Order: sequence, then C-alpha cells, then structure tokens
Amino acid sequence: MAKPKNNQRGGTPRGRSGQRGRQKGGIPAAAIWAVAGVAVVAVAALIFVTTRPSASGPAVPANVQTLDTTKGDPNAPVTMVEYSDYQ
Repeated sequence: MAKPKNNQRGGTPRGRSGQRGRQKGGIPAAAIWAVAGVAVVAVAALIFVTTRPSASGPAVPANVQTLDTTKGDPNAPVTMVEYSDYQ
C-alpha cells in the first residue's frame, strides 16, 4: 500500500510570519508607505502654493494713463484708434 503524502515540508513552516512587512516584489512595506507619504506631502504643498493669493496684483506701468480715455505714451510712433457702435 502507498503511504499518505505529508504536505509538511522539512524546515521552518512557511507562512505569513516569514513574509511580514514585505510585498511580493520584495520591497519592504515601510518603504512603500514612506514613498506614499512623501507623495501626499508633495501634492499638498503644490496645492497650497498654487491656491495661495499673490501678495500684489499685476504691476501697472507708470506711463499708462488709467484715468483718461487713452492709454500709453501720447508720443508713441504707432497709435491705434478704436470705434464702437453699441446699437
């Protein structure tokens, strides 16, 4: 008669205890968590920097006249006239 096969191999038992803290590729879980944490911090910093209001608005050149109907240097070599009809 044939002997029943023993599923237990010799040596230490194989199980989760030998693989604790490691993924299938052999990368430690702590390294994966560290990379994920750095990525989250980088994304949060990027969002913070891009949504922060600027200290001042756009700079207006000193030679632009903002209180008149014309803008720019009156002695400029090129002038542009704009006509509008609001009907």
